Amino acid sequence: MTKKKKRIIVIALIALVIAAAAGWFLFGPSGGEDAGDVYVQKLSDIMGIVTADRFSGVVEAQQTQDYKRAEGQTISKIYVTQGQTVSAGDALFEYDVTEAKNNVQMANLEIEGLNQQINALSGSASDPNIKIEIIQLQTEIESKRMEIRGYQQQIDQSVVKSSVSGIVKAVNESGYDNQGMEAPIVSVMESGEYRIKCKINEQQISLINVGDPVIVRSRVDETKTWTGTVTKIETEPANSNSNEMYYGGGGGDTASQYPFYVTLESAEGLMLGQHVIVEPDSGEGGHKEGLWVDQSLIVMNDDGTYYAWVGENGKLRKRTVEIGETDDETFTYQVLSGLTLNDLIAWPDETYREGMKVIDTASMSFSEEMEG
Repeated sequence: MTKKKKRIIVIALIALVIAAAAGWFLFGPSGGEDAGDVYVQKLSDIMGIVTADRFSGVVEAQQTQDYKRAEGQTISKIYVTQGQTVSAGDALFEYDVTEAKNNVQMANLEIEGLNQQINALSGSASDPNIKIEIIQLQTEIESKRMEIRGYQQQIDQSVVKSSVSGIVKAVNESGYDNQGMEAPIVSVMESGEYRIKCKINEQQISLINVGDPVIVRSRVDETKTWTGTVTKIETEPANSNSNEMYYGGGGGDTASQYPFYVTLESAEGLMLGQHVIVEPDSGEGGHKEGLWVDQSLIVMNDDGTYYAWVGENGKLRKRTVEIGETDDETFTYQVLSGLTLNDLIAWPDETYREGMKVIDTASMSFSEEMEG
């Protein structure tokens, strides 16, 4: 057994002892002061005591293509909306070229007038002074034609098209952010290679490093997992107004959040914008598939089957759990079916009976627990 595994086991055992002691101090013997009440806790919260910190993440494209407004241009129409799927070559927005078209007409009229002047002088072209004047008029005509070419290019390029296929990440008609700084009119997340964007608070940032392996779990079905590597950690905190959440201990809502990014070994089965959970992977013993639950939460029947005590609709229920592999080094069972991280679960006790009232510890204040 490696030193790292020994350390994890010791920490887990200490955490379990602390949790048990805290439960006795706050709630009294199993079942609480009222023998008919059983205290339950979300499985993800319980496993947070003995497992690695977990962080929420979102699947995004490896690259985002930004399309800003050209200097001096006015937007006349935007063709896309946030969340829309686009292909390379699709129109994103269009500039107002009314002035450019008017300038082309004016320049053509001026050229016509200059040509009339040249025709009027052509009869006296042998006069050196007249010849010089004609050359000047011809030069002015060429200058006007160059102006027209510039205006025509502006007209021909008035529709800005996507250079990549992907999903429209953001649309900003004003072209400025809340601080008045220049911002893209349209941003497109490129399809193809995906990465995970996560956030970590300032107290936990020392827990991860570039190059660390991680496990990525589906928030809908935690048995679906992917593996990846931390490839970038931002040094500037993210906008505090962001509504992205994170899993893990400490920090509170006021702690600064720092984005970090995970590059996946394979993104098969993931979708752009999908929300996932990211946790550090020790890398020892290979990647562990599925949901792994502390053995102390699972009870084995005499016939070799397993069950757990869960809270359902305010009542205690005995639920059959299908067990896969056993990890005796981390004291965990692989749960194939019967439990999810969202289930409310009770620490097993011989006095439990189905139908007993359950109380979710997350709904109790500390003062209420002390009074109980």
